[in-house]
Amino acid sequence: MSVLGPYLSALGEFTQPIMLFHVAWATLLGIFIGSLPGLTATMGVALLTTLTYSMDRDAAILVLICMYVGAIYGGSRSAILLNIPGTPASAATALDGYPLAKAGRAQYAMALATAGSALGTLVGIVLLVMVAPPLAEAALNFGSFEFFWLAVFGIVISGQLTGGVSPLKGYIAGILGLMVAMVGSEGIHAHVRFSFGYDQLNGGIALISAMVGAFGFAEVLTAISQRRPDLVTHSDKADRMLPRLVDLWRYKFTVLRSGVIGTFVGIIPGVGEDIGAWASYATAKRFSKERDQFGSGSTEGLTAAETGNSAVIPGALIPALTLAVPGSAPAA
Repeated sequence: MSVLGPYLSALGEFTQPIMLFHVAWATLLGIFIGSLPGLTATMGVALLTTLTYSMDRDAAILVLICMYVGAIYGGSRSAILLNIPGTPASAATALDGYPLAKAGRAQYAMALATAGSALGTLVGIVLLVMVAPPLAEAALNFGSFEFFWLAVFGIVISGQLTGGVSPLKGYIAGILGLMVAMVGSEGIHAHVRFSFGYDQLNGGIALISAMVGAFGFAEVLTAISQRRPDLVTHSDKADRMLPRLVDLWRYKFTVLRSGVIGTFVGIIPGVGEDIGAWASYATAKRFSKERDQFGSGSTEGLTAAETGNSAVIPGALIPALTLAVPGSAPAA
């Protein structure tokens, strides 16, 4: 009973009406902020922090976590419907979510995103309860060498995501992205790189601006080039509001694997939800029997991406709650 005592006490506190009210409005507000391209989870948590000063400690923490979870999940909405990720964590979701929407299955794609987000958060919470202290200590052992190989891993992922058609294009895109990320002041000695005398580039290129430009502007050019007023297939038949249990059961290993990957990525300080989504997506593609469908409307790829980015949230809270070292910017 001594082991379960704190959890039962927290559960009793959580089920109070005022706490459930805080969960409802903070989560809905987070979904709204996350669904708007350019408004990130970090911005939402930062803005909401000022409103929690008058709350008690438990309610304030709960409100901020709900905002965090809602914003990461809300980013999938614009990623699926507009091919413009609401948050960086939803960039991988757009690869398969938007093709599903174009095929007239937007409702089912959002249902899969909802299920994947819920299951990913659940897997992360279980790991948070079970192995928080040892995982946090392992994450703090990440030094410059480990982060270097993590960057190399990201470039390798970019090549693998293109499949067997042309991995070279993915590697070139990854290297170009690395070069763009090097613009601005570096974090250790504050040396300014590749600013070419423009003070506006001293702070680097903002991720949100680059992401909205890459996805949104590309979508505008696609619409203009095809000269079609409507790029989405309309269906008179209503799609499913909830994913089928048989689909979720078929992807059970993908969900578990993506949840574990996302949680471990989350406990590494400074990595974030976008890396968790891409790592989970690439791993799911590697082990999938339907890897050819990834990038063209794969339900497994969509589930893996949403599970991975949501599992990062409990993972990022592990070092924040145990060692006061946040695993991501919103967790700070």
